[in-house]
Amino acid sequence: MTAETKSVRVKIPMTYVVALVPVAAALNIVGGVINSALHLPTFLDMIGTAVVAITLGPWWGALTGVVTNVVLAFVQSPVALPFAACNVVGALVWGYGVRWGMGKNFVRFFILNVLVALFVTLQAVPIYVFVFGGATGHFSDMMTAAFLAMG
Repeated sequence: MTAETKSVRVKIPMTYVVALVPVAAALNIVGGVINSALHLPTFLDMIGTAVVAITLGPWWGALTGVVTNVVLAFVQSPVALPFAACNVVGALVWGYGVRWGMGKNFVRFFILNVLVALFVTLQAVPIYVFVFGGATGHFSDMMTAAFLAMG
């Protein structure tokens, strides 16, 4: 059994998919745990999603993102679960962006990553505000409070 990716028009053996998706999800989980432990103002839980979306395709990347957030909801915090939508959006933009030629050179790939940041932010802000009332316990909450206090 194989999985066909449209970007390169090659059939990838399903064993590669079965191996890469959980490894990439584990990479996301480790990134999320490191991020929380070190109180970094970044989000490191989409690295594996990007790798899978770019190499295997957008929907395999989306699966990786959902698996990541479901596991993080159990091992770290249930706050991660609604943000699975952000991983899915990021995977779709990365995967389809590469299929449409946005990964051909550094400038295009940089623009693709800016687009991913834009679309994921547009997905995350309503979740952040309407589901969690603007506070999730992430380090970025303290940064937001500091900026609001400055006026």
